Amino acid sequence: MSDLASITAEQLLEQWLAHSGADDRAPIVLGEQSYRHFWSTWQQFLEGEDLPRPSIQWQDVTAVDVDNFLSNGVRERKTDAGVSEITKRRYWRLLDRIYSFAVDNGWIESNPAAALAVKPVSENPIGAVMTLSVWTQAMKALDIVEEDAAPLDLRNRALLLVLFELGLTPAEVRGLTLDRLTLCDPWTGKGGYLEVDGEDVNWPRKLPLQGKLLSALHEWVSVRARTVGHCKGDVLFSSRRGGAMTDENLLVLVRKHLIAAAAAAGQPPPPRLGPQIIRNSRLVFWLHDGVPVPEVVKRAGLKNAKSLFHLVGHLPEEIRAQIRNDRDDASPLDLPKPSVPGVFVKQRTLFADEAA
Repeated sequence: MSDLASITAEQLLEQWLAHSGADDRAPIVLGEQSYRHFWSTWQQFLEGEDLPRPSIQWQDVTAVDVDNFLSNGVRERKTDAGVSEITKRRYWRLLDRIYSFAVDNGWIESNPAAALAVKPVSENPIGAVMTLSVWTQAMKALDIVEEDAAPLDLRNRALLLVLFELGLTPAEVRGLTLDRLTLCDPWTGKGGYLEVDGEDVNWPRKLPLQGKLLSALHEWVSVRARTVGHCKGDVLFSSRRGGAMTDENLLVLVRKHLIAAAAAAGQPPPPRLGPQIIRNSRLVFWLHDGVPVPEVVKRAGLKNAKSLFHLVGHLPEEIRAQIRNDRDDASPLDLPKPSVPGVFVKQRTLFADEAA
């Protein structure tokens, strides 16, 4: 075993984060803040906080310790929420990856997380969606604009409408900047549009804005320009200090809205309470409403219909067949790519002649 086995738990995490951030084959899929929270919880367990036992060094952990941690040491960030099997799986997966990294570097001899006799079950790969009743109540709540609404309330309403009407990913909505928003189309003098940078092979797409979404963005941008803190930077949905919202900020906002919508609908909360379930639901409802599969793929900024496969359990058989039959090597979106970033290119407008 290498002398580097004396590195601290904090140093191990930092080295693993640096390694994983540069590894294309096993990229980090949660925010760094989440990993730090998970690892901090594990460290507190090893230090024996609130437990009648001595502390354990990370190098001396056994499969029994990992099992005890998953049974007794894991906790949700929200103190009023129980620990789900999904959370336990994520903690176990983090430990498995970090201890595997330590083994690969010769700092320990074996991976205690991999030695568990019974590992937490994998998450259901079928994407979660909310019921139509909860969706309707969530949208209905966004019709209301309080008189003398606070700047944050106007920001939150505009942000939620972007999620519900355009189906953006959490990363896309957090990364939106003012220069990607046009409140009046220069070609027609009507409406407006939002330019969104796609991920991986996808090119930027131009999403039309209309109705209450356009109105909400008008209101927020106007208030934002004269609000201390928010007016500092170029982030569209800025935090109080002018920077981008964190994943946690966005999760708290969406969670509160969905729980309230479920209560108004007289139903239990959706199976997930983050922004991804809004995107999943938006795509599914578009498909149920008759929007063609290729059009939904373009609206969502996906490579091809295969990217909708996690939602097939919520779709009619004829739409499932289209998604299953889509070839893995289908061509990327056939949209013009701007030659100079930030310069408007008159692209084919998505959403054709249909209001979202």
